[in-house]
Parts: sequence; C-alpha cells; structure tokens
Amino acid sequence: MAGAGKAAGGGGKALRATIAESRGTPPESKDSVLLSPGKPPAKSRSRLVLAALSAGPPGAAVAVIAGHARISVAAARQALLVHEKNGTATRVKGSRPGIADTWTLAVPEAPA
Repeated sequence: MAGAGKAAGGGGKALRATIAESRGTPPESKDSVLLSPGKPPAKSRSRLVLAALSAGPPGAAVAVIAGHARISVAAARQALLVHEKNGTATRVKGSRPGIADTWTLAVPEAPA
C-alpha cells in the first residue's frame, strides 16, 4: 500500500493549487496539503461548487457536483442551496420520487 497516498490524491499539483486558491494560501504553502485534516471553510466550499458547476456537465446532480468539487455531498447540497437563494444556481426538481434534482449555473438576465 505504499502508493495508496498518491492514488487517493488523484489530481496532484492542479488540485492542490485549486484547494490552496480557495483557502487563500500559496500552492506551495504547508497549509495547502492535499489531504489536510478538517474541511474547507464554507466560502471555499461555495467557490468549489460554483467552479464545479461551471466546469461540469450542465444539469448535474448533487453527487456529481460534489465529486467534481471533491467535497461531501452534504456540503455540496448546502452550498447549492445558498447559490439558489443568491440566484447564482438553478435547480430543476426530479420528475418523480427517486429522480435526482439537477443543477446548472443561473443565466444572468440581460440588461434592459
């Protein structure tokens, strides 16, 4: 299991840079350790979810967005609900029970 740490990291430098950027630390800082204890602050989770929404497929489920953002499904759901209230994300409810809601970036209204 010597390579288990590398396999768990997956994204390497790019992921460390993204996490460090969301935390406001330089990528090479000791605070930007890939698998650091604890969870990112709420503002960081919110930014990670927004980045995942813009980079991911349109109409993605919470679990997919959480996977792209590399945070828990519960944290992604909370961040998405905040974005929905702020008007930065749009939810389409599942058509029936058992069908997941899908999320997209909200389209800004054109100035009149």
